Amino acid sequence: MFFPALGAWIYFLSSFLLLLVKPWTNGADFYDYGVDIKSGFIHRRVQFVWYYQIVESPSYVRTFGTYFTNTASLGLRYNESGAYSTAYVELPGIGTPQQVRELGRYVESRIFPERYDVRRFVT
Repeated sequence: MFFPALGAWIYFLSSFLLLLVKPWTNGADFYDYGVDIKSGFIHRRVQFVWYYQIVESPSYVRTFGTYFTNTASLGLRYNESGAYSTAYVELPGIGTPQQVRELGRYVESRIFPERYDVRRFVT
């Protein structure tokens, strides 16, 4: 009876600590022509996406876990290697909800208007 309760408490505390640490392990640097996406703690991953690769408006993402840390995520769908192959990347927990909305407006203003017209005809 003692071990399941202890296991549940360890799981609860570790998930709570992960929610607190996750916003500091992920990040993004926004430049004039693209965004540098950093994620991970032990296995650090860095990815660069040019603004001209983005094919639709950035999406504002808020999950149940981000309400506890007062953070939000920004989702980007971009052309990976060709006109028909798209990928989705999420910038997890990069800032407060207001900061993420402002970043979404900034990225959306950098997307060329031609992208929206091409996407409507292709899909």
